[in-house]
Amino acid sequence: MSKISPLMATISLCAVLAVPALAQDPLAALDANGDGVITKDEVLADLTQRFQNLDADGNGSVTFAELPVQLPLTGEQQSRIDRRVERALAKAERRGFTADKETLRLRFTPTRAKFIARNDLNADEQVDFGEFTRQALDRFDRVDSDGDGLVTESERKDAMKALRKKRRGIGRGGFEGRGEGE
Repeated sequence: MSKISPLMATISLCAVLAVPALAQDPLAALDANGDGVITKDEVLADLTQRFQNLDADGNGSVTFAELPVQLPLTGEQQSRIDRRVERALAKAERRGFTADKETLRLRFTPTRAKFIARNDLNADEQVDFGEFTRQALDRFDRVDSDGDGLVTESERKDAMKALRKKRRGIGRGGFEGRGEGE
């Protein structure tokens, strides 16, 4: 009988509970006190917990060996992977190629190697807390449009609207015309 580690059980439970909220507003889950405003401290608390869960030996860095073989995915992440696979299959078919669905799924699924490659800024084959938090804190600063260190519901909605607009094709390759009202 296989055992599920407490870390994997916790991550799975959190993912299941957070999926409905994430589908509406991925940032809303970070509002720890439920006041409608996300502070940088709330983001850092979430990132600290995630990092501590990954840093199995507690030495302040995450190595390839410490990461689970399969990184846990939220429902939204799995849906995004599924959409990318379907688009890639359609593109291959239009171009007269055949593509294997499972190979594409593996290509788009986060892995330990991709995690290290994406986050290891100084190429020392481990990810420290600063490297781990860099992208999330940069995103926080971009969403915090007035720079007051707080992300309001209005700023979150504006960021989600901009993201949806970008995903519809505005700004891709310099081409516009697939956006709203066109």
